[in-house]
Amino acid sequence: MDPLGSVVECIIVLVLILLNGLLSMLEMAVVSSRKSRLEQLAEEGSKSAAYISKLAEEPTVFLSTVQIGITLVGIGTGVYSGAMLAAPLEVLLRKIPFMVPYAAFVSYSTVVVLVTYLSLVLGELLPKKLALNNPEKMAMFFARFIKTLITVFRPLTIFLSVSTTVLLRVIGVKPNEEPPVTEEEVRVLIEQGREHGVFDDREQMMIENVFALDDLRVSEIMTPRTKIEWLDLNDTADVQFSEMSDKMYSCFVVAENDLEHVAGVVYTKKVFASWLHGGERNLRKFIQQPLYVPEAMHTQSLLDMFKVKRIKVALVMDEFGGLAGMVTLRDVIEHLVGDLPSYDEDVKQEIVKRDDGSWLVDGMLPVSEFKDYFEFEELPLEEKNGYNTVAGFVVTNIGHIPQAGNYFVWEGYRFEVIDMDGTRVDKVMVTQVPQQEPEADDED
Repeated sequence: MDPLGSVVECIIVLVLILLNGLLSMLEMAVVSSRKSRLEQLAEEGSKSAAYISKLAEEPTVFLSTVQIGITLVGIGTGVYSGAMLAAPLEVLLRKIPFMVPYAAFVSYSTVVVLVTYLSLVLGELLPKKLALNNPEKMAMFFARFIKTLITVFRPLTIFLSVSTTVLLRVIGVKPNEEPPVTEEEVRVLIEQGREHGVFDDREQMMIENVFALDDLRVSEIMTPRTKIEWLDLNDTADVQFSEMSDKMYSCFVVAENDLEHVAGVVYTKKVFASWLHGGERNLRKFIQQPLYVPEAMHTQSLLDMFKVKRIKVALVMDEFGGLAGMVTLRDVIEHLVGDLPSYDEDVKQEIVKRDDGSWLVDGMLPVSEFKDYFEFEELPLEEKNGYNTVAGFVVTNIGHIPQAGNYFVWEGYRFEVIDMDGTRVDKVMVTQVPQQEPEADDED
């Protein structure tokens, strides 16, 4: 027995096992690579990522090539190890007297067990673990080798693929028409991501709510008829204005006498913009037609209609044609992300409406929010003086650091300093004036 020859034979078997491991690793790396990550890398200029991404979309040829390689290497490892390693081991065992009858069996069994163990550990388990650790990086590193491998085995791959297709047709098996990824699989992946810290509970909730849109009926998120805030077209303009001011909703349903005779909806911002500047006071002039949708409509369809029609309000009708409720774009968004604060809630600590109809405004309120709340297009000297708060607005228009009680009138509103914090305007009372008052009071 040649010791050097035995070492060489062992090395050859080990190389075959490692080659098997390389093929297994590449198979796992490609099928486990994240498409989103590969596309991102491809956009950054990685040709390897672009190739692997394309390969992952149509993996049939690649998987066939790898399977051919693994099969051939496996057969070669078994045949070579059995023929070249078992014989030298049998010679050694025959030198032991009591092993002579069993030498052939024991030598073959030992080689099979050892090669099987190494094939499982070095040829399957370890390579696949390595591939799963960073599949994109691994697949991209061996991209050129994979391309060469596919080219070499292409004739054999085509032959085997055709053979498989013919056999499937013979036994009557049709191609799988199921989508590559199902909604349930996405849910499972999201749950796994949450468990590993990739997603938090809020993100998972939002994604689950998106999936639920197709099953959620409009009637489940609408404001029911009994809770709709509406305006009567037969009321006076003052009554209508008062109701809109008190409730401060972005839109109102308008009707004749009752909700059996709905005329449409009006948007508060447009009405106030006209009324506060002496414009049209007839509410009928501001009526717009909303969407009319059935109770059974799915929320996803409603959202699509909102996008196409560029409308934010829909009236929900029951099966008899009566008003069942109202639903807005905000209702849909709140279903997805949870309750949202209203604008009035955002500024309630900075703008407080008093029982007498006046407003108490915090001096540090940003002028942008102040203008939005009162529907002012712009404030006097805003660009020239560059003030950013209501306090700056007041000081600019009074002309000096004021004291409590100083006031000025602008655009039909009286702005009176109620409280000072040192030299800073702390609180301002805003009151609508029925008739023109002196433009300023500078008395100290």
